Amino acid sequence: MSSSYEEQRTLQAMAGRAAVQDLSIRQHRALEEGDEVTWLGTFVVEGVLELPGQDPISGHAALGRWFASARRPACVILADSVVRIDGVHGTQESRALVATPQSTQEQTVFGAPVVVSDEVIYERGRWYFARRKVGAPQV
Repeated sequence: MSSSYEEQRTLQAMAGRAAVQDLSIRQHRALEEGDEVTWLGTFVVEGVLELPGQDPISGHAALGRWFASARRPACVILADSVVRIDGVHGTQESRALVATPQSTQEQTVFGAPVVVSDEVIYERGRWYFARRKVGAPQV
């Protein structure tokens, strides 16, 4: 029994959404663990990271330099992701909580939630970030 065109498109979109959410999880865990190779591998070669108060960081070389100097969060918790897939392109909008260990105490502090806006692309059999923008939540 074969699937209809609409069923195939729905299944592909569902698989794409799950893969993009997995991409975010892999990137956050790689950042937390200091795994630069895995973290860089979540971006296309010319990928862009935009952080509040900084110029955009573009390309694997610049992203690698940023990663080497970045402060490691204890944990990044992604919440309420909305993923939209259109063929080989997609977007993801989500909020995240960043837990940071306190150096003077044995406790973890959560900062204010941030908004994460992603542009993703499907290449070479998997999804990658083309652009990831981290910003303050809209009130």
